[in-house]
Amino acid sequence: MWEEIDFIRSVVSPVVEKHYPSKANHEKMSLYDLIAFGVMAHKHFDGVYKRAYRVFIEELKLFPKV
Repeated sequence: MWEEIDFIRSVVSPVVEKHYPSKANHEKMSLYDLIAFGVMAHKHFDGVYKRAYRVFIEELKLFPKV
């Protein structure tokens, strides 16, 4: 899973850095993590964010800042 998150961040990173202010990544969950979470939820759980939250955040603790 970490490889997938790192890949999504590497693809999204240039776009985020170009179009969003630097303050966008100082939230509780960074913009990179939020986008990675959304992509993974869509890919693995057909866009059901509640199930993705339960698995990725509560069980696997992939996004610890939430």
